This record gives sequence, C-alpha cells and structure tokens, in this order.
Amino acid sequence: MSNSEVLPLLICTETREKYEGYSRIAEYVSEKYPGGESQFLPDTQLDKRQQLINASLISYVENKVKYLNEYNLYINTRNYEKYTRKLFQHYFPFPMMYNQPLKFYHNAQEEVRMVGLTANKVGFFSMSGNLEEVIPETEYFNEANSSDVEDNSEGEDEVAITTLHEKQILANSKKKSLFVDFTSTTTKDLNKLLQPSHFRDPQGDETPSLWNEIKYLLGLITY
Repeated sequence: MSNSEVLPLLICTETREKYEGYSRIAEYVSEKYPGGESQFLPDTQLDKRQQLINASLISYVENKVKYLNEYNLYINTRNYEKYTRKLFQHYFPFPMMYNQPLKFYHNAQEEVRMVGLTANKVGFFSMSGNLEEVIPETEYFNEANSSDVEDNSEGEDEVAITTLHEKQILANSKKKSLFVDFTSTTTKDLNKLLQPSHFRDPQGDETPSLWNEIKYLLGLITY
C-alpha cells in the first residue's frame, strides 16, 4: 500500500492521503494537532538544536527500533504466524495475501541479518554485528567422510572436494553475501529518494488481482 515501499504507513481517514515513514507521520501529527493540543511541534517552531535532536531521534528510530520491530513482526515465528501474516488478508485480494507476506518476510530477514539481530543456538539474539556465516557441509569435506569413499563397495564414482575447491566454495559464499548486502542497502537508499507525489494509484489492468495476473502470464496485457 505504500507507494515508495516505506514503512510505517499512515492513511488519513478523511482525505485518504498516505504519509510514509516516521518523518512524514511526525509532520502530519504536528500539523493535525498544533499548539497545546499535542506535544508535537513542527520544525518551523524549533530552534537549530531542537531540530538536530529531532533528526537524531528519527535516525535512531529508523536504524535501531525499525529492525527490532521487524524482528518482532516477521522473524519471531509465533508473531508472524499468529498476527502479522493474518493482517495481509485485509489489504490484498486473493491470492496476493499469500505472496506479499513472504516478500516482506524475506526483506525483514535480510535486514535483520545485516544488523546482527539473529537468533543463536541458545535462543537469545546478538546486536554485535559479528555474525559467523553458516556454510552447509559438502560431501567428503571432513576426513571421516573421506574415509567412507574407500569403503564404498558399489564402486560408484565419487569425487572428493580438494582444498582448492573448498577455498573456492568459501570465496563464492562470501562474494554472494557481500552482493546481497550491497543490493539490499542500495535498494534501501534508492527507496529513500522516491517521492510519493511521483506515483499514482493502479488503474484498470494495473490493479493487483488474480484475474489480471492470469492475463499478464498469458500475454493478454503488458505493463
């Protein structure tokens, strides 16, 4: 529902105008409830020091609290299954409410991993950021597995992984991790530059629906 895919999202019930992100929501609250009606004040009524504190607070929320919220909504299995996923059926038609939660889940999973907020073996989570990448074991990687090749009575052709091959696997895994981090951060920075005023609501065949998805797959409509 967010045109620029920025959360959280506030929709005004009167005008249906969308306010995306913490800054825009704070501006709406300060304009909607000015003066003594609210503790929120617009930036025009703040001095330079207060504006700096305000910007620092929003930056802290976006870079710290945001990921804690994503962890609670998506990575926490019980919250995701019992609460978060059920909310999408109120916003997306069938079968979109099944696809979109997975998209947000994978995005949240990647962002949480990047800041170091992941579950460890004892069930707690770490904010250190120093994560050890878990690389699945390959066949005949360890000496114990290599000895099994000699005991193979069926005579099947088996190829053991050499030390060079092992290094290549580890290098490729690290490159893939760096590439994913780069694409995630780049996409996030580009989304911040998007202006909601440059987007419009979907019209006609652009509206998400199962029928339009089928027509698109059949080549009956193009975008």
